[in-house]
Amino acid sequence: MKIAIYHNLPSGGGLLHLSDVVRALKEAGHELHFYRPTCAETDFCSFIDCINEHYEYPRKLWKPTFSILNPFLYKSYLKKIIEQDRMIASAINKGSYDGIYVGQCQIWTEPPLLKYLNPSLKSFLYCQEPKRSFYEKRFLDQIAAWPWWKKLWRLPTINWMKQCQLEHIRSATIVFCNSAFSKQNVLNAYSGVNPEICHIGVDTDVFCPLDLPEGKHKQLVSIGALDPSKNHMMAIEVAALKPGGYDFKVVIVSDRSFGDTADQLRKRAEETGVELEIKVRIETMELAKVLRDSYSVIYCPLMEPFGIVSIEAQASGTPVLGRDEGGIKETLLNGIGGYRLLDNPNDYAKKINEWLKSPSEYEKIYQQAREHALKNWDKKTLMNKTKRRIEGILENK
Repeated sequence: MKIAIYHNLPSGGGLLHLSDVVRALKEAGHELHFYRPTCAETDFCSFIDCINEHYEYPRKLWKPTFSILNPFLYKSYLKKIIEQDRMIASAINKGSYDGIYVGQCQIWTEPPLLKYLNPSLKSFLYCQEPKRSFYEKRFLDQIAAWPWWKKLWRLPTINWMKQCQLEHIRSATIVFCNSAFSKQNVLNAYSGVNPEICHIGVDTDVFCPLDLPEGKHKQLVSIGALDPSKNHMMAIEVAALKPGGYDFKVVIVSDRSFGDTADQLRKRAEETGVELEIKVRIETMELAKVLRDSYSVIYCPLMEPFGIVSIEAQASGTPVLGRDEGGIKETLLNGIGGYRLLDNPNDYAKKINEWLKSPSEYEKIYQQAREHALKNWDKKTLMNKTKRRIEGILENK
């Protein structure tokens, strides 16, 4: 079959999943044509080698200005994106495609392109999460606290965007999401949309353990964008407590950075005497080695929709200590691959201390983590399931 691919994603889990889907479709012998704006990430988890035709459309990311006209200028920018997506959809409509697989948009979240595709063209949208700043409680509380003039200034644009996003996502033939947690978020955000859960897996041949857990370093690792919402600070606070009396090194692995987050992390590490190393955009094999070598992953992002990190760590035989919320509740089972804990560094340090005192308990978690990943989160198995679902819908025209 001839299938179009579209996305305007940044680096991260969404693009990792899209890359896996593209490779599964290519291995099945399908012809793939890739459409993207130039601001879409392509180097991270690149799948260009799987593409038969590649089409680019010039687009720049929005750069906020400090102006009273900012909401109006932003709305004008968003309308230009709608018009460009309309043009891209027109090109796709003329391409005689059997279907299109669509990733999210880092600007719109749900791409406007969906609205302008021919209704007869089967479209699959992978919605890892609605736009969090519009629907998540912590952001809604901030909006509710705005003074009246700020609400008058900004809410009209937000409400217009929300209505547009609803129209966009309703235009998709099938909406996939990555977890039961994400599915509920989509149901809450978009009335009339009922997504299917399409789980992400990991390459259990690449993410594999050491022969013996005794070879692990006194090292804690935290993975994710250098953004406050990823809560890397927790790993530093845990290491500062010196579990077992050891000076644990903290390694943070990131794909991209926001603001001065890295400087804040370095400052806190210096204040607490914690050795900190930040690795940015490393290769998959190096990431696998970091996970394999580490004693534990400290994984505490705020309301993470899924969190591939938890599974990558478990496949590597590295126990995970994670924040007890969001998609991690599906990937991390207490006492199997680690533990879900509350937001208190003392609890994390206590659990590490228990493992240090009982190597047999740590080895049990180490082995169960790997078994859990092999049984439930193998990428090939999950991608074959997704591929068959896409093919089945496309064949039933």
